[in-house]
Amino acid sequence: MPHASENAPGPATSGAGPPAEGGGRPLRVLFVEDSEDDVLLTLRQLRRDGYRPTFRRVERAEEMRQALNEEWDIILSDYTLPEFSGQEALKIYNESGSDAPYIILSGTIGEDAAVAALKAGAHDYVHKDNLARLAPVIDRELREQAERRARQRAEEALRAAEEEKKRFYREVVLAVTGGHLLLHERDELTLPCDGEALPVRGPQEVRDLRIRVREAAIAAGLPPERADDLEVAAAEAMANAWKHAGCGLVRICSGDGGIQVMVQDHGQGIAPENLARAAFEKGFSTAQTLGVGFSLMLGLTDRVHLVTDGQGTTVVLQMERHPSPPPAPPW
Repeated sequence: MPHASENAPGPATSGAGPPAEGGGRPLRVLFVEDSEDDVLLTLRQLRRDGYRPTFRRVERAEEMRQALNEEWDIILSDYTLPEFSGQEALKIYNESGSDAPYIILSGTIGEDAAVAALKAGAHDYVHKDNLARLAPVIDRELREQAERRARQRAEEALRAAEEEKKRFYREVVLAVTGGHLLLHERDELTLPCDGEALPVRGPQEVRDLRIRVREAAIAAGLPPERADDLEVAAAEAMANAWKHAGCGLVRICSGDGGIQVMVQDHGQGIAPENLARAAFEKGFSTAQTLGVGFSLMLGLTDRVHLVTDGQGTTVVLQMERHPSPPPAPPW
């Protein structure tokens, strides 16, 4: 809907008029206000302070909801309205998702109510008997809005770049490991069972748990030599967890198809760009969670599933009773 102009003839209403002409900074204003005279006084002050306002005035909840579907630079709202309350107006604003600064413009609001409005989402408040203060408040809020939008764009661009980097390294690692190493997001990785979480804090627990891994592998139907391979790979993963993260948790899950051993820790993880080196360079270590021996785990197991980020590292070593071909690269 076009916005009424400050220069349009007649009282301020929720109707439309042509855009204002002349100099000044354009400003699209949504008034939540029952007094047409107060709107006219405010528009006159804004023009004096260098703005060229276009506007719409609403005084009912449904009108406000509809108006918030449009783009506004600023929202100026009375706090005492005959049709609905200032609190309800703020609630409608918050639910709309609008990022236009919301300023309480009232002649009756007290300090306690003003503080409550700020806590509820208003950006500032100005008394109607001090309209000279309004333009500086609007100037400040528009600057801060521009800064918020710039930060949001930068954060979105950074997230997109990080996602693209993860996707790239996921595909590269899958290709260079012949499909043996699969990278996952944290919420993608699940085990086929809820195995008991067994702590590993030192070499004795590593020795005890590697025996349990071998016994579980034999029970799952793996031949002894493949059970030995899984035992060695699991011991390497457990040792890395307690050496580089202080401790870890181990889960052993077996089923009809084979066995999986999950080793989880809360260390600092490893940067995606180091994964390929960790996979292929014997002895490579970044003093991070994967540490030395990751290439050994890949060589001894059918598949390694990996989650590694700032929350830690999860390694799942997979051995199948009847090994299947690894997945093909995504090209």
